[in-house]
Amino acid sequence: MLKKELIDKIRDVIKNPSDNWTHISNNNCYMYALRIDMDLDEFFSKKKNFMVGSFSDTVHNLGDRRQLERSLYADMDVLGINIDTIESDAYHISNYDLLETLTENEWQIALYRSAKPINLPSGILVYDYHLIRKDYNDRNWKHKTGMYAKPSKVKFKLFKEKKPININYYMRYNNEKIYYDYVGTYKVSVK
Repeated sequence: MLKKELIDKIRDVIKNPSDNWTHISNNNCYMYALRIDMDLDEFFSKKKNFMVGSFSDTVHNLGDRRQLERSLYADMDVLGINIDTIESDAYHISNYDLLETLTENEWQIALYRSAKPINLPSGILVYDYHLIRKDYNDRNWKHKTGMYAKPSKVKFKLFKEKKPININYYMRYNNEKIYYDYVGTYKVSVK
């Protein structure tokens, strides 16, 4: 579990999001989706890649969709973020319509999981995940496609039910396209 001091700093950053993402090389799509624009490396002896379940120590099997979602909810609880699932019936509308009316302190995130395990250079098979974000003041979904990428507008079709979604994200180590399955969309806010 993370120290209370670090959790408090993270909550403060989430409550006061920046319009300009400054810690580009230190954060991934998960940190971007949660609006955590800070260098967390200073709190750890070695570089830490935060992923779903990292804040709550519930990283287990990212290939299990239910476990992935439970880990997301556990992280939100630790970070003091309210999270509510948006029902899937809402996805018959276009990408750029607001799925729900957001207030100034709310934003949406959508979670995807790779359709099949990917082979790491070490030979280990793992599932990947990806998160995207929509803010109150912006009708576009945005994401960060890796540790060194800048946040950008999402350019893929969203919410194709029961079909893999190619998010045009190329893994650095094998240049293969990875297809992602939709897991869920959530409305989030700071407690």
